[in-house]
Amino acid sequence: MSIDPRIKMTAGIVMAAIAYFVAVTNFIDGDIRSGVILTLIGIFFSTVLVQTVSRYMTKDPS
Repeated sequence: MSIDPRIKMTAGIVMAAIAYFVAVTNFIDGDIRSGVILTLIGIFFSTVLVQTVSRYMTKDPS
């Protein structure tokens, strides 16, 4: 079963945005450790998003 790449891209954007938002909130509250962990999770989702977009853009339309 293959998931539509547009759904994967949307999910990547949402997950990265949530991770970055919560990380910033934790930094403001003074919780540095979970802020750093969530920042790393956000970087992971952003990287997966970039890879999905590049595969989707270079995919042969045939």
